[in-house]
Amino acid sequence: MEDQLTQEESLQIIKRMISTSRHNIKKTDSFMFLLWGYVVFGASAVNIILFHTPYADYAFAGWLLILVGIIGSIYFGIKEGKQQTVKTYVDTMLSYTWIAFGVCMAIVLVFGFKLKLNLYPVILLFYGIGLFISGGAYKFKPLIVGGIICWLCSVIAFNVEFYYQLIILAFAVLAGYIIPGHLLNSKAAENV
Repeated sequence: MEDQLTQEESLQIIKRMISTSRHNIKKTDSFMFLLWGYVVFGASAVNIILFHTPYADYAFAGWLLILVGIIGSIYFGIKEGKQQTVKTYVDTMLSYTWIAFGVCMAIVLVFGFKLKLNLYPVILLFYGIGLFISGGAYKFKPLIVGGIICWLCSVIAFNVEFYYQLIILAFAVLAGYIIPGHLLNSKAAENV
């Protein structure tokens, strides 16, 4: 005996399929770009400033701001996961992209001492990948351009002293995360 779908059930299935394939940009899509952009920009700025003080030996302390990013990301991820009723293919793809990014970053940071003074150029390469894929998934050119800027900054950073790598990193997150994050937020406001 075959089960027949009612017209209403068929329409519900079609609606679900459409909603999982379509991704409308939401305000929450920009949150992580802004969070991490400001965290890394702030950490870089603190590091640069401390280099010019009697506390230069503690210049790395600015990177403790990363804990704010980690806690904020976990809190936001849990909150967003509970509120999300439909997970689109874009959401799924980007989740896997940024999880892979996080794993790669963790490995690079743990073994960063082997990279000596080339840690920031490698990190910029990873930033570029995440931004470029996100921009393509959202069909949002400022993120794609931000990824390309991170790659170009990586090339430059490989060829300058460590101190200047910090300045390049700060510029790259401003151009790749913060500005596109605000533009994405504005685009989401238009979709409401």
